[in-house]
Amino acid sequence: MLKPGIIMMKYRSSASNNQNTDRNLPENLIPVSCNRDCGGGCPLVAEMAAGKPVRILDNPLRPDKEMHGCARGYRALDAALSPDRLTTPLKRTGERGSGQFIPLSWDDVLDEIAEKLMQLKTEQGPEAMMVLAGSGSCRGAVHTTSGLTKRFFSLWGKTTTTRGYYSNAAAMYAAQSVFGHDRPGQDPDTLRGAELVILWGANICDTRFGAKMEPVLRDLKRSGVPFYVIDPRLTRTGKIFGDGDPETMAHEDSRWLALRPGTDAALMAAILYLLIEEDRVDRSFLDQYSSGFDQLESWVTGKTDALPKTPEWAAGICGLAPEQIRTLARAFGKASPAALIPGLSIQRVVGGEDNYRMAMALQVARGNIGISGGTSGGCLWDTLPSPKVGTLRDVRDADKFPFLTVPVNNWQDGVIEGTSGGYPSDIRAIYSVGNNYVLQSSDQEKTRAAFCQVDFSVCHDLFLTGTARWCDYILPATHFLERNDILSAAENYLYYSKKVLDPPGEARDDYDIFLELSRRVGLEERFSLGRTSGEWIEDCLAESEVPDPDLFKTVGYYDSGQHDRIAFSDFIKNPSLHPLNTPDGLINFSCPGNIKCGLPAYPHFRGEGAENTPSGLQLITPHGRYRTNSQHSNLPWFKAREYPLLHMNPKDAEERSIREGMDVLVKNEQGSVTLPVSLSPEVRGGTVWALQGDWEAGASINRLSSTKSTMPSHGSRTHSIIVEVSPISPEETASD
Repeated sequence: MLKPGIIMMKYRSSASNNQNTDRNLPENLIPVSCNRDCGGGCPLVAEMAAGKPVRILDNPLRPDKEMHGCARGYRALDAALSPDRLTTPLKRTGERGSGQFIPLSWDDVLDEIAEKLMQLKTEQGPEAMMVLAGSGSCRGAVHTTSGLTKRFFSLWGKTTTTRGYYSNAAAMYAAQSVFGHDRPGQDPDTLRGAELVILWGANICDTRFGAKMEPVLRDLKRSGVPFYVIDPRLTRTGKIFGDGDPETMAHEDSRWLALRPGTDAALMAAILYLLIEEDRVDRSFLDQYSSGFDQLESWVTGKTDALPKTPEWAAGICGLAPEQIRTLARAFGKASPAALIPGLSIQRVVGGEDNYRMAMALQVARGNIGISGGTSGGCLWDTLPSPKVGTLRDVRDADKFPFLTVPVNNWQDGVIEGTSGGYPSDIRAIYSVGNNYVLQSSDQEKTRAAFCQVDFSVCHDLFLTGTARWCDYILPATHFLERNDILSAAENYLYYSKKVLDPPGEARDDYDIFLELSRRVGLEERFSLGRTSGEWIEDCLAESEVPDPDLFKTVGYYDSGQHDRIAFSDFIKNPSLHPLNTPDGLINFSCPGNIKCGLPAYPHFRGEGAENTPSGLQLITPHGRYRTNSQHSNLPWFKAREYPLLHMNPKDAEERSIREGMDVLVKNEQGSVTLPVSLSPEVRGGTVWALQGDWEAGASINRLSSTKSTMPSHGSRTHSIIVEVSPISPEETASD
């Protein structure tokens, strides 16, 4: 629970402070909402005909007409009705990874799994189980893959699981270090007071992170607020908000700055240098609200190392012109307030923690923290509390068996090396729910080796994913359209998502799977507390702030009426009354974790691409518009719009005798992938990119990533991959 004063809740009277009682949905529209890990959650409906859903639409009663879903939600039926759905439990018969399975009855498969669980617990101890609880369904009060999995195993014994997230480990570490907690966000409506917006590696038009962020920013753009987009590739966001154009990208007035990936802290340092030089730093704000800035200032001005972090210094590192940096810095220094919105991409690199800490430092230096129109410089999305609602995520009687943990970016090392490698346990089994770790984890070959090393493995899923292929037992799970649930959303709403489909074949809810397992291992009463999943939903609603549960289920949403919350606003108003959870109660720029890793305590740039080679290209692996991580990669409509490609600058291609559409070999010391190439000036020279999450054989980009982490967060650094790209010969194509 957040400490009082860290986030100020501003209450605003609103006709929509509850459900809309004046209207009802037509009988053929049933409220639903995506239970997916996009960071959003949207108010949708299923249009019914002859008792079956025919399409998914925006809820006509949604509390804000600017809020819209996206293709991932609108085409949810593509996944639910796919002929490739798993419909019966399966047991592996061939080698792991072969895809050879036989069907089993639910009784037989659960009996076998329960027997193996109890044997493992008796012979090796519960810590020998690695629990991989993913975010396949992540927004529900009851049907939440991670919460259900951890609930079951916290009762079963002291198992081993992962800590942190591939998505945001470095960003969350930075927020905890600087602000004392990891919820530095705000409601999108509070951005409307900004005089300048910088979207720094934040491709909000594709990754979204909520139904309101993009429309709010579009309103600002239409009203004349200037935008800068900082990204090594020209995304839809760069075209819409940065007026991006490859012909003018090098001009000093360009609003799209195509910096070299991973050099964000160098560019931020140069901006801060200009702010200091031109007396644009809010000294009174710094003195009142922060500590440790003097060390950062000494480094930026060159007092620490005799190397001032001037625009000329940063230009050679970032691949930008010094005048571009000056123009950006001066625009930022004159705007009051300015909203600097960093994307999660800039923290998935070596030194990602300091990229975020530098962004926070810029906002503090200008006094943009805790006020309308400003931002914290931290992650904005899904970081504020949702309306009060009960949840099944935590064990209510007691968390008797706390988990042993391994950083998520190193979970395979934990399995392979065990206690001899300094990890907390020797793993003999894997239980995986709601994830595709074989595809999405760093170092795909090491991930497969980890699955091969254990005695047995189990997964729940909708499809025969890459992970399912490497498991011994596969249990078919339901889609969110096949169950009722209460969903939390990023903008302080609750949504009710009704069941509109029957599950295919013998697919079951994850809750019911764990309920049956709990019966077999003697945990039924503690797991369920005597409730079905439907009864849990009613119990969660009874504990919620929703005043009329029946109306909530009918219209599909609850509006809290609070949409102008800003992290740290109470602290800014009265820091002595509402101190932060840091050692001195202030915004802190001295990080003990850095010192333990042999790094300076202050935010800094960690070196000019120490991993680069003169002939190498930097590979980045962004998220796509049409899929959530790897979800939807196997579905025809989505595959037709996002398919495996390597995107490359024409000048880099010409140097390597590569032509448009040619198959190329992308390789480094980790491995290689074969991809067709697409040439475009919309990607900066020296950089190539391919979407993460492809299921296509040979196209998974995690063949090229490693489990080496950025420290001290142990975060993923999948945008710090150096590769070489070359035309592929017919012999190589045949051997691959």
